[in-house]
Amino acid sequence: MTRKYSPSLLERFAHHAQNHGTKLAYIFIDRRGRAKERISFSELWSRSYELALILKIRCQKEHSTRSDNLALVYQPGIHFIIAMLASWMAGKTVVPLPPDNFLKLAMPMRSLLQQAGVRWILCDTTSSKMNLLPFADQTVVTDNYQANDLNTTASSINSMSTVTTTNAAVTVGSTTVTNNNAIIQYTSGSTSAPKGVIVSHDNLAANLQMIMQGFEHTPSSTVAGWTPHFHDQGLIGNILQPLYVGASCILMSPKSFIANPLLWLQVISRYHVYSSGGPNFAYELCVSRIKHSMLDKLKSDLDLSCWKAAFNGADVIRADTIKHFTRAFAPYGFGDNAFYPCYGLAESTLACTGGKINEAPKLRCLSWASLCQGLVKYLPNSSAGASQKAKRKDGLKFSDDSITITSCGTALPGVIVKIVIARSHCKEERDSTENEVNVETKAGTIGEIWIAGDHIAKGYLDDSINTAQVFNATLQTMPNTPFMRTGDLGFMDPSGELYFVGRSKEVIIQNGKNYAPQDIESTVAEINPNLMPHRSVLVSILECDKNFVFERSRIKETVILVQEVKRHCYYEDEFIHIKLDIRKHIANTYGLILDKVLLVRANTIPMTSSGKKQRNKIRQWYIAGKFEVQTHSQGEPASYEILD
Repeated sequence: MTRKYSPSLLERFAHHAQNHGTKLAYIFIDRRGRAKERISFSELWSRSYELALILKIRCQKEHSTRSDNLALVYQPGIHFIIAMLASWMAGKTVVPLPPDNFLKLAMPMRSLLQQAGVRWILCDTTSSKMNLLPFADQTVVTDNYQANDLNTTASSINSMSTVTTTNAAVTVGSTTVTNNNAIIQYTSGSTSAPKGVIVSHDNLAANLQMIMQGFEHTPSSTVAGWTPHFHDQGLIGNILQPLYVGASCILMSPKSFIANPLLWLQVISRYHVYSSGGPNFAYELCVSRIKHSMLDKLKSDLDLSCWKAAFNGADVIRADTIKHFTRAFAPYGFGDNAFYPCYGLAESTLACTGGKINEAPKLRCLSWASLCQGLVKYLPNSSAGASQKAKRKDGLKFSDDSITITSCGTALPGVIVKIVIARSHCKEERDSTENEVNVETKAGTIGEIWIAGDHIAKGYLDDSINTAQVFNATLQTMPNTPFMRTGDLGFMDPSGELYFVGRSKEVIIQNGKNYAPQDIESTVAEINPNLMPHRSVLVSILECDKNFVFERSRIKETVILVQEVKRHCYYEDEFIHIKLDIRKHIANTYGLILDKVLLVRANTIPMTSSGKKQRNKIRQWYIAGKFEVQTHSQGEPASYEILD
C-alpha cells in the first residue's frame, strides 16, 4: 500500500495552540451538568510541555532510561489528557489503565504492568490514594506538580519549539514524529484475555485523518463524549480526534452517563454538539431510562438538531435500537439521518468503516436459515416489518425466516476491507491447512473480515506468534499487502457496505449449522417481562466424559444461555416456566437446542468497559461453578439459577 503523509497529532496540536490558542480545547462536565474544568489550546500546550520537561528532568535524575512505557491511572478529566500529551512530548509510550477497581484486580494488573515494562505510574491525587507503589518503581502525581521544585526556568518552560516524541532523543527536541510507539492499548477482553496492542504515532495520525474525513469534522465540529478514557473509543474518538481537528470537546464521566443518560443529551443540546456516540447499549439506555415526563419538562430546552453524527460502534448495531431511539427523540430535533454506524477494533487503532453524514444507516433483511449456512440471501424489506408484528403477537415464534441487520458503513478513506474464507485460529486446524492460500469469498457468502491500511497497529506486545498470525496475513490477489485478521465474520453488499454478523470465536455450531449468538440474544427478553432486555449471553463449552478424555468423539459442545432476571422476580415455579418458554422460543425460531439455561440476578453478567459481554469470563465462571452460589435474603429462593 502506498503510504500517504498525515501530519502527526503533536504537529496538529502545535498549529492549533499557536494559531487558535484562546479557543477552548476541553470542558469537563460534572454529574450535575456544571463545567468543572476548562482549558484552552494554548494553556493545554504549556501545561503539557511543562510536565514533559519535569518528566525529562526526573528521568535524568533517577537515571531511568528504561522507563519508556508510562502507565496512566487517572480519574476522568483534563489531568489525564495533560499527562498523556506530556508523556509523548517527553518521548514516552503511554499505557492507559482503568482507575476504578485497580486494587481489586491486583494480580492481573501487576502481570499487565510487568508485560508492558512499566516502571513509572503517572496518576492524579485521587488515584494515588490507592497506593500504587507496589505496582511500579515510581508513582508520579501530576495534578499538583510544581516546576519550581525542579529549578526549571520560565523561559525553558514556555518555549513552544522544544518538544519531541522521539524515544531515542536524550534532550528535548522538535515536534517531528518518528515511527515510535504512542500507545499500548489493551483490548477489551470480551472473547479472550486482554492483549497489549502497540499503536505507533503513524498509526494514530493515519486513523485520526481517516476519522476526520469520514465524519466530515472541521474545527467548528464540537465533539462530546462519555466513554472511558482508557478505552480506544473514548481515548481516540472522543479525546484525540477533536485535538487533531482543532475542535472543542465536551467530556463527562461514564458514571455520570450511567446515572443520568439525559445529561448526555442535555450536553449535546447545550453545547451544539456535532459528533457524539457510544456503543449500542447507550442508546437503549436513553430509551429505557429517559421518561416522557422528564422530556416534557425540557421540550423547549432540548434541541438535538445539531447532532449530525450519532456514531454507534464497539458492539453489535441493532436495527430496533436505531428505530426506537429515533422515534423517541425525533420530537426534540433528532434527525432520521443522524445515526452514524461504524466498525473498528483496537488492532486498527480505532475505526475502519463508517456511514455517511446525512444518510440513514443501511438495513438489510436476510434469510435466517441461509445465514446459518454461511450464505447471504436478501429478502424484501417488508418481511422485516411482518416479522416484528409477529413477534409482538406471539413472543415464542417468528412468522417467517427473516432477520434485519444494520450496515457498519463503508471503508474509511485509506482503508481496504476484504471478506476472506474463514480459517481457524486454532493451531491444530491451522497446521492441517497451512498450505492453503487465502482467497476472498464469493459474492453472497459470509467470511472473515480482513483490514489493511496505515492505521493497522504494529502488533501485540511480546507476542510474536499472534502478531504474525493476526497482523501479517496475505491474500492470493494482494501478496504484498499485509492484512489484519479481525476474527469477525461478515459480508459486503454490492455497494461496499460492511455487515457484521458475529465473531468467529463466538459462533456456535450445532447439527452442521452456524449460529451467531448476538442475533438470538436480542430476542430472548421479549419472551417474558421479568427478563432483563439485552442481558442474555449464549455461549458454547466443549465438555467431555472424564472416562473418555482422549477420544475426540466423546467431546460434546454444550450450549448454555445465561439470562438476567429483574429484581422482583423471586419464585422458582416462575423460573421453571420462563426456562421452558426460552427453550421453546429458541428451538422454534432458530432451530437451536439449548443444553442448559441459567437465570441469574440482574447485573451478574460481566461486561467490558465498552459494554461488550465478556463471553470468555462467562465460560470460566460456568466451568468454575461460580454461577451456582448466590446469596439471598429471607423470602427469596436460595438461587436465581435453574440448572438442568
